[in-house]
Amino acid sequence: MIGILSQSGNRVAYGVCAWAFSLCLGLCGCSIPKAFVPPGTLPYQDIAATYHSASIKQSSTLDVLRTMQTQQGLLNPKHVGRELINQSDTLVASSGQSKNKQKHWFTLFSFDEQSMTTNRKYFMCLDEKTLVTPSEPQKPLFLPRKTLVFNSQLVVTDLANQDFDSEQARDIALLESIARNLRSDITTFDASTRVSANGNHIMTSIGLYMNTVFQQALRELDRSPYLANNLGHQGLVFDHMILNKGRIQMILQGDILVSRVEMGLPM
Repeated sequence: MIGILSQSGNRVAYGVCAWAFSLCLGLCGCSIPKAFVPPGTLPYQDIAATYHSASIKQSSTLDVLRTMQTQQGLLNPKHVGRELINQSDTLVASSGQSKNKQKHWFTLFSFDEQSMTTNRKYFMCLDEKTLVTPSEPQKPLFLPRKTLVFNSQLVVTDLANQDFDSEQARDIALLESIARNLRSDITTFDASTRVSANGNHIMTSIGLYMNTVFQQALRELDRSPYLANNLGHQGLVFDHMILNKGRIQMILQGDILVSRVEMGLPM
């Protein structure tokens, strides 16, 4: 499994630089740039580009593969380590890591067997030393920290049309479906591409982290079901044994379930 890094002098040095950069801009009356990109790093929006480019119910296998190859070619080769693209009958994935092996990510797509268009997509990034908030790259963090970011979109037609006793019960069932489908898709992909996919360990490792995240969130909802009301608004905030606090946000748009998880970032 990808290791857990402890606090070090490098963390403090990076953090102080980021904080000083932000403070200097404020004191000098300068505007903060659209995105603060620390030297030697890969911007979150670049490694997540394939996920955001593909459309649920529209993008085909060929569309996704073409986008993956294009986006990987656009990443700065000075900062990128090993990258892999693999596919099975109904799944396509790309995985990669930074050259310093501090940032690991993967994008996974599932396709409907009949239409062969995307019916599930996931993006996950585990960063051992995050220096900026991925969703707000103009905000440097005071100290580097271990973080995990997860995005997903799933077609959930059956659940969307199902009757539940309450909205809380529905939202808990929807969250369970994300965890269940992610676990199943990773397991299926790993088994079907084992011969050629030397980099599947990245997907498996981050998938294990996400499994603990969903387990912890669902335990929280089991104790206090009313907290499910927060999923579609400010998000469900909960504690995690490794990544400190996390937040899950989830919304159902027709029969498409959209979710975002941020772990280890300021709440």
